[in-house]
Amino acid sequence: MNRVIVLLVFIVALLSLSCSEDKPSAPDYLQSGVITFQNSLQYQSIYITYIIQQRGATRESRMVNYLVPAHGRRSIENFLDGGYDFPGGDDVSITFESAARHPAEPENPYFERTVVLTVNGTQNIRVKGEEGEYDIRGDE
Repeated sequence: MNRVIVLLVFIVALLSLSCSEDKPSAPDYLQSGVITFQNSLQYQSIYITYIIQQRGATRESRMVNYLVPAHGRRSIENFLDGGYDFPGGDDVSITFESAARHPAEPENPYFERTVVLTVNGTQNIRVKGEEGEYDIRGDE
């Protein structure tokens, strides 16, 4: 009989802990925002060549040819809704390459990179290295 009471007390204690307010919360809400692409290189221009935007099963991809000059900046377009504001959670992939050509292979760019991000607030992609190195920062 004592074992049954102890077991019932244990079950009640577990239930009360599982129903407490200290439960971990759901994943954070992803914020809408604008995506900008910044070329911080001293002398090289960059072409944004391809952009993919995906929201759930909906996907839009486009070949583009946007020139971003040295120290230039460009806002990325929201293909699914128009304008420049993206809803939080959209996945965006941006392929860019140097305007300069590779010396040994003039048909190829000196570098080509692809940035993949999930929109969570305003984000700035900043190309900072001569080999196409970049970083992504929020709210700039």
